[in-house]
Amino acid sequence: MKKTFFFTLLFVAFSIVPYSTAQKSAVTTAVVKFETGDFDQALEKLNTALENSSQLDDKTKAKAWLYKGKTLISLLSEAAHKQDIDKLTKYEMAYYDAYLCFEKSTKFDSGGRLTSQIKNEVGRAYNGILQLALGYLNGKDYKNALIYTDAAVSANNNYINKDAYIAYDLRAQTHLALGDSSQALLDFNDCIARYNKSKPEKPDLLIAYAYYRLALLYRYQKSDLDAALGSLQEGANLLDTEFDRVKALKTQYSPENFNYAQQQYMSAKQDLQSFELDIYLNFPDKYVEAIERFRKAVANEPKNVLVRVAYASLLEKSDPNAALVEYNKALELDPNNMTATFNAGAVYVNKATAMYQEANMMDDFQAAGELMKTANAKYAKALPYLKKAHELEPMNKLVIQTLKQITLQLEMNEEYQHYKKLESEL
Repeated sequence: MKKTFFFTLLFVAFSIVPYSTAQKSAVTTAVVKFETGDFDQALEKLNTALENSSQLDDKTKAKAWLYKGKTLISLLSEAAHKQDIDKLTKYEMAYYDAYLCFEKSTKFDSGGRLTSQIKNEVGRAYNGILQLALGYLNGKDYKNALIYTDAAVSANNNYINKDAYIAYDLRAQTHLALGDSSQALLDFNDCIARYNKSKPEKPDLLIAYAYYRLALLYRYQKSDLDAALGSLQEGANLLDTEFDRVKALKTQYSPENFNYAQQQYMSAKQDLQSFELDIYLNFPDKYVEAIERFRKAVANEPKNVLVRVAYASLLEKSDPNAALVEYNKALELDPNNMTATFNAGAVYVNKATAMYQEANMMDDFQAAGELMKTANAKYAKALPYLKKAHELEPMNKLVIQTLKQITLQLEMNEEYQHYKKLESEL
């Protein structure tokens, strides 16, 4: 009996494995599974261990969370490589979930033994987090966009310290969409400061829109016109500087990418100037300042079509003839500039319309008739500009309506019917 009892005790002693040891062993097994590419099994083992993490020491917890994050990213990469739709859906949030794992790993890695690995892994996850944020932002799901932009900002500030301006820009846009103008203002300013402090190797011309949106906030939320104009002008100056860098790096761009950058530059420049013009044109007390600013700009950049067209737009308000001169100079530089083409024609149309209105108020029918003849001459001068504008933008309803008006006044019945038909088809 004693002998039997002795062997029974031995059996029990060798059969009982401490629970904490089993959990630690699960982590070790998970790491092996990960290294051999069996990511499903690795995740299963890690989840089992972490469900009862109170049994693990901090060192093992840090390792488990690190590998769980790595495993999630690997599962998503594997699914993308195999085009496994089910797994792509299952792990679509893997980059963000992995980042949360890396944060937990940092929490338990008190000695900093895993710091370098964690930073590397956060770097792997970062672009994915940004893409998730951008996807939600574009999809107008702003609450989720805020979650991921917050994560991107945190990843930048706490781990990788690069490209922070992009994360701040996206978060600012999210706050703007959610109606939190105060936080949006802070984030746009942070975005701009970070970009200027550490400019990317290849210029990002879209940085101009951070200044544009900042100006929107100053203009409409803060009613601070000077701050709005200052932001737009600073944005235009940085845009010019950055495009100079693009041109200096031209050999590093393919012809297609260089042309794309050039288009980005022109579009952003026009947007900044259009907003600036809108402010100047809507606030009479800024008009003298505006005329002087754009006069100097034209003098400094006589071949800059955008600047000359903006100057002409301002001049229309006080001196239509001078505006016409500037529009025509712009068209000498760029014969297909739609704004200059249409606006030049519109100057003549506005003059003619004003003359007709004056003639209709006159009691002297002979004088009224002479004035109408002069008005028709103005309509005739407008016609080539508006026809050119129609060539440039055949579906532009305003152009077609203006051509319809002119041809009616000039009794060009066939052409009038043509434009009338076009209008009805739009």
